[in-house]
Parts: sequence; structure tokens; C-alpha cells
Amino acid sequence: MVKKEGIDTVNVIICGLPWASFPAKLQDDLLNAIFDVLNPGGCFTTFAYLQGLLLPAGKRFKNTLKNHFSYVETSRTEWRNFPPAFVYRCYK
Repeated sequence: MVKKEGIDTVNVIICGLPWASFPAKLQDDLLNAIFDVLNPGGCFTTFAYLQGLLLPAGKRFKNTLKNHFSYVETSRTEWRNFPPAFVYRCYK
């Protein structure tokens, strides 16, 4: 999408896609495209729901992030959100 707009690279991508509901191949394809347009040191940010970490798809997504990015950190859990959620920050 950014290349379509004449932009080659970006510093930050913020995303709210329902990653854990996607099959592994789609996750990989999307994360590869995201990684390709991020500048070195760029950050990809997305959120997840806490209960998703208990599900195989949520665990797979967490591992997939670690395989695509050099550094992945998570925020504290926001318990006032329903359902409780947290943020992944992934750096190229």
C-alpha cells in the first residue's frame, strides 16, 4: 500500500488487525510485507487480547513476531480494557 503511494519505507506502522484469527501463511505474508517497508530501527506496533496468549493461534503469533523482528517487547496489560489487552512493539 505505501509503495502504491510512492513511499518506499516508513519508520512506524500501527496496526489493529486480528492477527490470531489469521492462518500462519497469511501472518507470515503480512509480516514480511511490513518488515520490507520498515526502515532499520523502525517499529511495528499492534495489540492483542490477554486471553489470546492462552490459545495456540495467539502463541503462534507471538513466536512469529519473534521470528520476523530483531526485538519484540510487550506493554503492561491494560486491565480496564474489556477484554484485557496489551501492545506488541516490534523493532527491525
